Amino acid sequence: ESNGERVKLSMIKNLVPEFPVFATETVVGSRYDTAVFNPSITVHDEQISGQELKTFTKDLVARDYIENSAAVKSDWVIEHKDDVQKDLEKLVFVVFGAGAALGPFQHLLRLGKISVVAVDVPVEPVWEGQ
Repeated sequence: ESNGERVKLSMIKNLVPEFPVFATETVVGSRYDTAVFNPSITVHDEQISGQELKTFTKDLVARDYIENSAAVKSDWVIEHKDDVQKDLEKLVFVVFGAGAALGPFQHLLRLGKISVVAVDVPVEPVWEGQ
């Protein structure tokens, strides 16, 4: 709909700004050889990982916030983080809407030795202009 009226799909191109059909850019990370996969989360502005994260997930299970199977998998990732990083290095992640403020793009880049294909429209992040 546009202004409350239905429009044909063929008319959509007249309603949106012109963007280049296709453009690519390669960004090579500077931390490629030094990044270490360390599963962690932020709790009350503090990063927790390792045994502290395992204790935290067990507490979440006790409070019925997450299923036990989620805590078991989280523990497995913590205990096998080197193997997980090697497996991640074999994958290519494709992120649509890569510029989204809450999307996974930045987190994936922090993992280090992985490949990420980012797809988005060529505009500045909306939250930065406010």
